[in-house]
Amino acid sequence: MRVRSRGRGRRSPLIVVVLLFMLIVWPSYQIYNLLHENDKSVAVERLLYEAAYLNVQMLEGAMREAQASLTAAGWNEWKTNAYAAQYVHERLRQAVGEDRVPELAVFEKMVDLITVVQINGDRQLKEQERKQIADAAAAMPIFVERYGQFMTEQGKVLSSKAEELETLASQILLEASESDTEMSKQQPDKGHE
Repeated sequence: MRVRSRGRGRRSPLIVVVLLFMLIVWPSYQIYNLLHENDKSVAVERLLYEAAYLNVQMLEGAMREAQASLTAAGWNEWKTNAYAAQYVHERLRQAVGEDRVPELAVFEKMVDLITVVQINGDRQLKEQERKQIADAAAAMPIFVERYGQFMTEQGKVLSSKAEELETLASQILLEASESDTEMSKQQPDKGHE
């Protein structure tokens, strides 16, 4: 009497399925991922661009609010949003390519101006400073509109729009007055003599 093993017949199809998976399905999956890896990169770049665009929109709103302020402390939100816009835009440049995305020094100029104005504490804003914010805030709607146009839905940077954006950014003139710059360089040493 011969005893037949029940498991032997069932293992064969299982081994064939595993081998088939390893030889066909797994390499096919790897090739598919390799081919579509670029699509994921474009999607990530596009999401980063949308985050940068949101920060620029928030910056515009903060500038409108800062315009109404009479004191240097009223510029805190503007400074925070300018720094955030600068940070995310620089990350976008690194991700997409610094040669494709324009460098926008206007964000850094904003942070520098506000820092210089606020370095001596909360004080009344000078008329010149209030005029600067008003002029810069007036230029922001067009800047924000162009920022929203320099990358397509597919993640392609439109060089003509990027150049236009860079030109608009350079026209937003923000500089601290000489008296503020001089005051920020002085070391307050009253009472430490």
